[in-house]
Amino acid sequence: MKPIRIAHISDTHLGYRALGKTDPLTGRNQRSVDVENAFADAITDILNRDVDLVVHSGDLFNQTRPPYAAIGSAMRQFRRLEQAGIPTVVIGGNHDTPRLRSSGSVFSLLSLVAPETRFSGGYEAELIGFPELDLTVTAIPHGRLTEPMPPAAFPNPDTRNVLITHGFVPGMEPL
Repeated sequence: MKPIRIAHISDTHLGYRALGKTDPLTGRNQRSVDVENAFADAITDILNRDVDLVVHSGDLFNQTRPPYAAIGSAMRQFRRLEQAGIPTVVIGGNHDTPRLRSSGSVFSLLSLVAPETRFSGGYEAELIGFPELDLTVTAIPHGRLTEPMPPAAFPNPDTRNVLITHGFVPGMEPL
């Protein structure tokens, strides 16, 4: 079985604005610009490596209704990964998950712009197969962790398996 290389990023919190300073070039909040630049730098680093899969394990945004600039930043970076042909999985974290199911998620917009990227931001676990990598990803977004019945992860015995979650899955003991 050929080894695979997975790039893992998490908690990018695009749209974070805690610093009360303005970026002189854009007129936007300096901290938001810094976070977007750091995310772009991470994607550039990934693109310069021989990576087979990219995983973002939650809190892509700092809030469920991120500012337009943060959404645009995410769109640009995921398009770069798609253009490079690198499969990508993004799950929703607690900051990405709407409190009401009916309010929807910004992930539905991102999936229109980056259709090859797998966004799992709802309230259900997903099995995502990557046959070319001999890999099955079990994606458990934060929304699924809020349900009364804990999620279950059943490895695929015919492939390698990766579990992606943004929080603790009861019954999954750390090694």
